[in-house]
Amino acid sequence: MRRAFYTYSYTDRLGLDIDRTLAEIARWGYEGIDESSTCGPHTNSSSVSPGRRRAIRDAARRHGLRVEAIVTHAELSTSLFSPEPLDLIAALDLAADLGGDVVTFHLGGPVPNVPLTDVWQRTVATLREAVASADSRHLRLAIDLGPWPTWLVTSSDQLQQLFDDVASTTLGINFDPSYLALQGIDPLSFLRRFAPRVCHAHLKDHRGRYPRWEHHIPGRGELDYVPLVIELARCQFQGSLAIECFTDMPLSTACEVGYNTLSVALRQIPAGLSPPNSTGPA
Repeated sequence: MRRAFYTYSYTDRLGLDIDRTLAEIARWGYEGIDESSTCGPHTNSSSVSPGRRRAIRDAARRHGLRVEAIVTHAELSTSLFSPEPLDLIAALDLAADLGGDVVTFHLGGPVPNVPLTDVWQRTVATLREAVASADSRHLRLAIDLGPWPTWLVTSSDQLQQLFDDVASTTLGINFDPSYLALQGIDPLSFLRRFAPRVCHAHLKDHRGRYPRWEHHIPGRGELDYVPLVIELARCQFQGSLAIECFTDMPLSTACEVGYNTLSVALRQIPAGLSPPNSTGPA
């Protein structure tokens, strides 16, 4: 398992310098970064200019950071019935350009005045096309789980139905235990059921329950990361654990607290349980 940090809140939303931000992330010992699929208030990856792509690649190389994932923001199902649908294939192009292995996406929910079966069928058809493109380039597409009560899938069984309908063993999950827990879903039980699908993880923290909660830096909320990381190791997860923080969380503090929280959890993995390609705890 590799430790990573998601840059979106800092280099995109706050407009911090890319090189300085990545230098700070590397200073704390992270091995990788997650990058936004967009720049500014846009839906698709055409907003990430060639110059910005070059700046990210160069800074990542300079500071010894691996680009782990490209993170999209628009809700897929809703966007498909809008003037600008989410272009997952363009996001996969960006991942190939920057070197990331995974593209994450928010599934989305019902669309007003459109039959739910139509929304489901168009979403499935779009995912089939995107997964085929990902497979051809040895990339993974992963559902970035959010508040299920507002989504097309509202249970683990419905999520499994989506996997069955897309009919691809490579469509994955971005494991986000905070979003699961604040909805009353046990992250450990979810992980045990869907372990083969988990190809990336976003670690943030929270206090409260859906629909009233607030986000926190990992380690300053309600989650206990030790059993989560141990279970990921038991499931032979070999991907990236990306700390996800928000614009009200100063970069240096977010890097430090997130790194220390994750490192403490990694040190609790029993001997012999770490996946073969794990970098191990600090």
